Amino acid sequence: MTIFCGVDVSKSWLDAWIEPAGHQRFANTAEGVAELGAYCRAHHAALVVMEASGGLEQPAYLALWQAGQPCAIANARSVRKFAEAMGYLEKTDRIDAMMIARFADAKRMVATPPPSADQQRLIALAARLRQVTADLGVQKQRLHSVRDPFVRQSIQEAIAFFTTQASRLASEIAALIEVDPLWVALDRTFRSIKGVADRTVAYILAELPEIGTISNRAVTKLVGLAPLPAFAVNPDEVLADPAMETRARTLSAELRCMVCQNQSIDDSNAELAKDLRLLVRERIKDGDSDEQVLNYIVSR
Repeated sequence: MTIFCGVDVSKSWLDAWIEPAGHQRFANTAEGVAELGAYCRAHHAALVVMEASGGLEQPAYLALWQAGQPCAIANARSVRKFAEAMGYLEKTDRIDAMMIARFADAKRMVATPPPSADQQRLIALAARLRQVTADLGVQKQRLHSVRDPFVRQSIQEAIAFFTTQASRLASEIAALIEVDPLWVALDRTFRSIKGVADRTVAYILAELPEIGTISNRAVTKLVGLAPLPAFAVNPDEVLADPAMETRARTLSAELRCMVCQNQSIDDSNAELAKDLRLLVRERIKDGDSDEQVLNYIVSR
C-alpha cells in the first residue's frame, strides 16, 4: 500500500496529512521543511503531494526532492472538484491537506521530477516578462488619458524603461531556448503558427514543460481543454450508503431526461433531472426494488 502525504502550502505554514496519522503543521521555513521530511520518513510516506500555489510550493518542493523525498504537484482545480464530490465544501488548511492526500491516493499519483536549472530559470524569466508586459500595458493606457506635459513625459519614461526590460528579458529567454534541442524544435513549430510571438513561446515552454514529451491528448487534458464529461450529481444528493448510491446512479443512467436530448437524468444539469434523481433516491431509501423505482419514475 502506497502512503501519500498531502501538503497544503501557505506563506507561513505547511499543513500535512498522512493516513491514518492525521494532521501535522510545520513552519514554511528551511527548518520546517526538514521537519516535514523527517515526519514523512517516520510514517513511510512514499510521495509528498502539493497543490500548485502560484510558486509558493516551489521552495519546499525542491528542498524535499534534494533531501531524497519524492514529490508531485497536483492540479488545484482537480483537488477542489474532488473535495466537493466527497462532500467537503468548506476549506481549511487541515481539510485541504487531507483532500490532497486522498486525491493523490485515488488518482494513484506518481512523482513529478523537479525542473532542471534551465527550466527553473525559464520559469523565472517568463514570469517576469509577463509582469513587465502587464506594467507596460498599464502605462500605455495611462498615457492616452493624460494631458499635462510633465506627467506625459514621466509616463513616457516609464514606457521606455519597461520596453527595454521586456526586450532584455526576451533576449535572455531566446538565448536560453537555444541551449535545449527540444525547445529549439518546439520554438520552430510554434512560430509556424500565424500570430504566435516570442512571449507566447516563452510562456508555453515555461508553464507547460510536459509539452513535447507526452501525447497531444494528455496535453489537452492537462491544460483543461479536453472534452471531459461533467458530472451533474451534486454532493448533497449523494446517499450515505455506498450500495444504495451505486443503485441510484445505475438507475438514473437508465432514465432519459425529458429536457435534455440524449442525456440521462444522471448526466443532466436540468432542474427536472435533479428532482427525478432525488425521487430515485427517496424510493430506494423507502425499500423499493429497482423495477419498482423505474416504474414509479416512468409513471410520473
